[in-house]
Amino acid sequence: MKRGKKICQTLKEIRLQVARTNDIPYKPTECKHKGECPGTCPKCEQEVRYIEQQLNKRRTLGKAVAVAGVAIGVSMAMQPIEAMAQKTISTPKDSTIISALQTVKVKSLLNEGEKGIVVRGRVVDSAGEPIINATIIRKGTEKGEFSNLDGMFAIEVPEGCLLEVAYIGFKTFSFNVSEQQQVIEIVLKDDEALLGEVVVGAVVRKQYNDDVYGHSKQIKNK
Repeated sequence: MKRGKKICQTLKEIRLQVARTNDIPYKPTECKHKGECPGTCPKCEQEVRYIEQQLNKRRTLGKAVAVAGVAIGVSMAMQPIEAMAQKTISTPKDSTIISALQTVKVKSLLNEGEKGIVVRGRVVDSAGEPIINATIIRKGTEKGEFSNLDGMFAIEVPEGCLLEVAYIGFKTFSFNVSEQQQVIEIVLKDDEALLGEVVVGAVVRKQYNDDVYGHSKQIKNK
């Protein structure tokens, strides 16, 4: 079996396991593609969005969400080259997004006595879709924030501090804060290492959320 079809089949099994674990009605579409397979297609991506929507509904209701193996978001890994060529961090071009970022409540990640600047950002995947519940951690501390339902966040941090942005199934991105990057868009790239030998049937991890945004209790607020 060629790599593309192997990736497609593996990700389909992962989606099926995630759906079963979370009691989500789901039946994978039978693939009838005869030519070269990039590992994903519009039908696969539609199934991913359906399962993500169902998981988000569970989070909104405060229910536990179980994720088996790796996040279903890895099925977006085989994006067009043009999309993958995007800069990892840039200024949003859409004025509507910039305006929406101004309304996000700012969370302070400062230590006592520190002077900070406000960084407003949006975390997206290679296709430009918002990543919900991505973690934005101030390295060297236990302080952080999660991206909201639109992939957005707003934090106050000292200039020059190191931030780490992460989400399961994607490569972690780190950068130092500067005054020139106070309104940003971060594109997390899919972690291709997870597409090599993916073990389906890995340990199931349950995450309990503590508010309507699906925020986990793993980050300590200070």
